[in-house]
Amino acid sequence: MNINNSIAYSVSQLNNLAKSYLEKKSSSILVKGEISSLKKYPSGFIYITLKDKNSEINCVVYPDVSNISKLEVGYDYTFVGYLSIYAPKGRFQFIIKSFKRNDLGSLWENYIFLKKKLEKEGLFNDFHKKRLPAFPFDVGIVSSLEGAVIHDMKNVFKRRSPHIFLHIKPTRVQGNDADIDIVDAINYFNKKNMVDLIIIARGGGSFEDLNCFNSEKVARNIALSDIPIVTAIGHETDFTIADFVSDVRASTPSVAAEIISQSTEDIQINMKNLTDRITSILNDRLESCLYQVKNMNNHLKLDNLLLLIDRILDNKKYLDRMMNYNLKNRLSFLENEIKSNKKRILNNDLNNILNKGFALLSNSKGGIVSSINNVKLRDQILIKLNDGKIGARVIEKKYKKNK
Repeated sequence: MNINNSIAYSVSQLNNLAKSYLEKKSSSILVKGEISSLKKYPSGFIYITLKDKNSEINCVVYPDVSNISKLEVGYDYTFVGYLSIYAPKGRFQFIIKSFKRNDLGSLWENYIFLKKKLEKEGLFNDFHKKRLPAFPFDVGIVSSLEGAVIHDMKNVFKRRSPHIFLHIKPTRVQGNDADIDIVDAINYFNKKNMVDLIIIARGGGSFEDLNCFNSEKVARNIALSDIPIVTAIGHETDFTIADFVSDVRASTPSVAAEIISQSTEDIQINMKNLTDRITSILNDRLESCLYQVKNMNNHLKLDNLLLLIDRILDNKKYLDRMMNYNLKNRLSFLENEIKSNKKRILNNDLNNILNKGFALLSNSKGGIVSSINNVKLRDQILIKLNDGKIGARVIEKKYKKNK
């Protein structure tokens, strides 16, 4: 193709061309899968993600599709629709025209029921999750000896952390009573108390194959375990009840081994870094102590001691002068206060007031007459002067002019 003579499409033209081509070639196809996410908008459109074990696709459900309210996350459906592209974004999607829910039997119904029950009880909450030890030395593995699971995990631990010792508890991971074996293995490690954490592992399989990990007994024993538990069951898209309850969920057994095992080389590097930091802190502290000792030695020399004593004596003399000065000021102030109060007392003395020509009037009952209203005409009164008393009778009362 000659790039100079050919017609180039714009991005919009290319997306519209692809959209037209897909819609013509897939006008009505059937797709089966599980709804993993669902979001409904006020406009009535519903956007869902449809998945199987290996893939997922975005889907659009128009408001006029019948029984649209029966779409639920976690259930398996068969959809009729066509492929398209959302041109503004170039996003591949499946447009749903109709659907029916597939009958998965009692296994799936029990799974959904138990999941909702345990979730309501709070067994999936992060609050109950136990932290994994940073440096485990003993790891318990609950899995079948058949298949490649144990072999793959051993290879990872050998490569990354050969110092970790693996305690393998052979267990059935499929079929009748497999859940009892798994519970017994969890209780075995908890009773022996010889491992830092437990891995429950199994390779991929169908929903029915993994059903023993959807047992309520397994879920509750994982939650009750004193030892942290990591689940690595099936493939990345498989989620069992055990995965929701466990402290950590790994997508595959090999990933679980990677999560738990820290490279020996990384540990050595971390230890060296910590050693260097501790050494640096100790050296800094030692230098600080030596500097303080040196300063103390300098201060303890005879010249410094004599200088210090002179300084103390000078401070004492200064304090003595200040104390004497403050004491004199205080005494002088108190003396003036006493003189002022004495003068005030003398000025208010009754005899001194009478000496100035004032008189003190009292009625026949001895009460002080301080107002013209305190006596009546012809009342007997007593006038006290400086040199004696005069008996008198009221013959007249005159008020001030402003009264």
